[in-house]
Amino acid sequence: MNKLKFLLPNKKEIDLDMLEIAMEDNDLSNQYFLNTKTGEIEFYSEYDEDASEKLNEIEDNNQFVPIERLPSYVSYNWMKEFTENVVAKEDSQLADKLAIALNGKGAFRRFKDCLEYSDERFLKLWYQWKEECLREECAKWLRGLKIDIKEQNQPQK
Repeated sequence: MNKLKFLLPNKKEIDLDMLEIAMEDNDLSNQYFLNTKTGEIEFYSEYDEDASEKLNEIEDNNQFVPIERLPSYVSYNWMKEFTENVVAKEDSQLADKLAIALNGKGAFRRFKDCLEYSDERFLKLWYQWKEECLREECAKWLRGLKIDIKEQNQPQK
């Protein structure tokens, strides 16, 4: 299976692992920016003493692009699609439990708890599914930037 990598116009590779972390971080006191010269992801937290000074520098510099967080409904849809497209085909009882877990407040925690107490294989499949969905969201975000980013396949190790 090949994995995509993304290169800036200067051939620097974008740090996809950090981009994933940035897009999934729900802590609103944290901010992330893509450095369009180095491909690195810059992280700032309100809890850092010099964060406001650093943020002012970034906002004045057009080489930094703020990274958008994934809305919670996107992750919710991943769980729902995983339940319908993977689990339901192999274990209808577990699919029913997951469908119930996805209703109402606390759905994310209940979904994960339900998977953790099921066949270990489904938990592994979930993390693979989520990883693929997250990579695709990162790719979609990068493709939407007004930067000439090149995509390359690289063999997985």
